[in-house]
Amino acid sequence: MARKAKKKVVKKKVVSQPRKARSRPVLGLLLFTIAALVAVSVFDYNTEQYNATNPTDPNLVGLFGSYVGFFGFHFLGVAVLLVPLFLLWFGVRLLVQQEHGKRLLTGIASPLAVFCVSGLIAMMRPASSAAGSLFENQLSNGFGGVVGEFIGPVVLEPYIGPFGAFLILLMGFIIGSLLVFTDNLGHFFEYLQTRYREFLENRAQSKEVRKARKAERAEAKRVAKEEAAQAKAQAKEEAAAAKARAKEDAAAAKKEKKSAKPAKQAAAKAAADVDGDDELPDDGRKPSLLSSAPTPLAASSVAAAASKKKKLMPKPPESEPEPEPKKPALDPATIKIISGEKTEKAVASIPERRGDYVFPPLSLLSEAPDASTIAPEDHAGTMSALVRTLDEFGVKVIPGEIHTGPVITRYEVTPAPGVRVEKIVNLDKNIALGLKAMSVRILAPVPGKGTVGIEVPNRISLAVCMRDIVESKAWADADAEIPVVLGKDVTGKPMVTDLTKMPHVLIAGSTGSGKTVCINAIIASLLYHSGPEDLRFIMVDPKVVEMQMYNALPHMLIPVVTEAKKVPGALKWLIAEMEHRYQFFAKTNVRNIAGFNAKIAKDKEEQAKAEAMDADMSPEERAALQNMEVPRDDDAFEIPRKKLPYIVCVIDELADLMM
Repeated sequence: MARKAKKKVVKKKVVSQPRKARSRPVLGLLLFTIAALVAVSVFDYNTEQYNATNPTDPNLVGLFGSYVGFFGFHFLGVAVLLVPLFLLWFGVRLLVQQEHGKRLLTGIASPLAVFCVSGLIAMMRPASSAAGSLFENQLSNGFGGVVGEFIGPVVLEPYIGPFGAFLILLMGFIIGSLLVFTDNLGHFFEYLQTRYREFLENRAQSKEVRKARKAERAEAKRVAKEEAAQAKAQAKEEAAAAKARAKEDAAAAKKEKKSAKPAKQAAAKAAADVDGDDELPDDGRKPSLLSSAPTPLAASSVAAAASKKKKLMPKPPESEPEPEPKKPALDPATIKIISGEKTEKAVASIPERRGDYVFPPLSLLSEAPDASTIAPEDHAGTMSALVRTLDEFGVKVIPGEIHTGPVITRYEVTPAPGVRVEKIVNLDKNIALGLKAMSVRILAPVPGKGTVGIEVPNRISLAVCMRDIVESKAWADADAEIPVVLGKDVTGKPMVTDLTKMPHVLIAGSTGSGKTVCINAIIASLLYHSGPEDLRFIMVDPKVVEMQMYNALPHMLIPVVTEAKKVPGALKWLIAEMEHRYQFFAKTNVRNIAGFNAKIAKDKEEQAKAEAMDADMSPEERAALQNMEVPRDDDAFEIPRKKLPYIVCVIDELADLMM
């Protein structure tokens, strides 16, 4: 029986809760209906409806509407229009299942708001008939009704004046409305504060955007002005060059005319001699055939005849002087072409293994292909075009050496006396246009020489293979703690540098310029030089696919970090390790990892010597040595007894992580 009673009690509790929940929507809909009836009653009411002697003008809601309209306008005045609005809001609150305490607060605050509005309207007292024409058939006790006339003019205004009464009633209406339409005044003011902050932030952002756009327009205007100035200066230079060429052409024509004047006078004199010979009588003699060379008289007669024929022919119109012919290309034999240095191979550059670490074989790397050299005539033609292009802008230079490399070729020229080097540097785009190259790099001056170097990309680039450098003598003889391969220079010489001398390296460039290739070359060169006991890696790869193949390396301290949120933890550990190592260095009086490792090796040698000496000691000497007190630093921390490996951190897409 007890079990059954318990079951009944539980069942009663479970059933009672849904009945309350189901009753709220019904009450809400009922309030919607009442609000609609009150609204229609108020808007359709006039004073004649509340009159039993005149039932011909009924309200749309009937007698209920007449009573509601009469008592509403009688007691509240125009403020009765708020009653259906509040009833509608109460229905909404019931539909959303508001808590009982909040419904009670809303029921108390709504009459407060209505009474305060009634008092405010009563204090306004519109004097003109136009102001009261809208409700002239409803208002029998003023705009504020009985309640408004009592609260405003009767209770408050005599004691605190019109302004004080108006202020109190206004604040009462605002507080009542806030309590009706909001659940929490604090939340409401927080909402207003949030909106105000958003407004200020949006305003500041729009201001920054306008400022940035203004700066962009100013920058664009400045760039346009600079381009216009450069174009104007270039036009002046071209005009000056054209004027100089015109002067040279005029001087050459004048010189040619002066040199042709004596020949013309000699021809005229010969013609006069021939005319005198024509008057002599013919003696029947024939010209001699003993000599094939004409006599001077015969030559002059031929010239005279030609001059007569020339006099009879009409003179051709005078034409402009012919343009100066292009300068012939330089002779390749006169130019010193220095080809790229051939890589000298070492006898044994890579060991097979070091301890447990087996170095990767060189067969994994591709061999360098056969170099297809460029003909000397092509280099001579490029040098001629370079000299001609500079000459067009009034820059006189003397051709110098040509240094050929796998990717670019450096053409050296010596400026003529009085030519400024800056003028050559400013013509880089014009030189690229004249040589039909994508771009040129001007080295002014070449270190150790009195020349200017113009580096031009080769039309046929040669591949620079890593195997060619790892097998080279430069790699084997590199005096570096952590040697890395960077490629070849202009002359084809292998570039091998020490990573410890540049501990922070930023590899920058546009998309497709070879940043990832450079990173992989650096990592591969480290693997060909150092084992896990000498070097360790921490790699960060936000793109996930660039460095996953390195996870199998024994050099990895941790797997490749691919999640951005884990990167700060890895870098913090790296910073802590660096600080610990600085403490090790301070305690051992060394400056870097190389010095610490050298000291560890030296300590091992001294320990081996001490052990050898200990083996030769007598028991008395050994006992005396053990009784000696050795000063000890209690604050000292444990210093590792094996050498420290270098730690190289490789981060891909650093800009994405910083943003």
